[in-house]
Amino acid sequence: HASAKALRILAVLEQTIRADRRTGNLIEVMLLRALTPALPQPDREAALEQALRLGEPQNQRRVFVDEPELLPLLQAHLSRHPHDHFAGQLLPAFELRLAAPICTMHTTSVYRLSTVLAITTLLGAGFPATARAA
Repeated sequence: HASAKALRILAVLEQTIRADRRTGNLIEVMLLRALTPALPQPDREAALEQALRLGEPQNQRRVFVDEPELLPLLQAHLSRHPHDHFAGQLLPAFELRLAAPICTMHTTSVYRLSTVLAITTLLGAGFPATARAA
């Protein structure tokens, strides 16, 4: 099943990134897990919470705010954890981001996490390289 393969790819990435202690990349993997519909809801929530805890010490807001798909997950998190200061600070940043005109290429991430998730799913499905390049 494609989603199971994609989850295995994410697990390998997470393991490697944890071993290398690359916090920024680990936040991205946790956000990918949070955005993965194939995961049970408690696992998605736990991944978001871990990403928030990793991002808070260095005030890494952009990785969250660049992913509009995270907004409903963040709002649900805040309804369960209303005293989460860092998550609460992200809401106004989301609102500003969503209200802003489309930014130029040099100020936005070329690959949003949702794009990476789609690519990971394709890789997990075993698409040939020619299909992946299209």
